[in-house]
Amino acid sequence: TYVFWHPFIYICAFHALFESNPEDVVKYCNLDAILQLVRPPSKSDRKTNYFTVTATEEQVKIFQGRIKSEGQDEMYAAHPLLEFK
Repeated sequence: TYVFWHPFIYICAFHALFESNPEDVVKYCNLDAILQLVRPPSKSDRKTNYFTVTATEEQVKIFQGRIKSEGQDEMYAAHPLLEFK
């Protein structure tokens, strides 16, 4: 049971933190966590799934700037957060 609960609690904590302060999450949280759990805005009103959160256009731009300033934009170029224009 511990194998399941640890990731579940981590995802719940990430969701709560993102809801309370999304700009700080995209600025300072672990890159892998953001890349796994945050998605850009979608044209459809349908939620992608229960595990991800949706960033606003402004939050995506903040994250793109962070990735670029850290020199990792080419490494993650195919990720939806970096493909978003």
